[in-house]
Amino acid sequence: LLINEHQMARDKVVIIGAGGRMGGALMRCLPEFPDLALHAAIEHRPVQGVNTTTDLPSALAGATIAIDFSSAAATAGNVRACARAGVPVCVNVAP
Repeated sequence: LLINEHQMARDKVVIIGAGGRMGGALMRCLPEFPDLALHAAIEHRPVQGVNTTTDLPSALAGATIAIDFSSAAATAGNVRACARAGVPVCVNVAP
């Protein structure tokens, strides 16, 4: 398997809340950003056409960034999991 420099430099993104309105929008537009690669999609319910998981700590292994568009109730725990894993997280929670 040969990997070029560009592929190695891609950021590995974990999208938390991948099945919601904004998380789904991120999932759809991610291919437009060649420097980003989906590492994991976190969602508590099935999402058609997407392999999801609820195991955030495991999903963060090897990730370079997480984006949290989950719920206000889940955000604090998600941020703690990202901090423990050493993965920077961008958070946006709608009321």
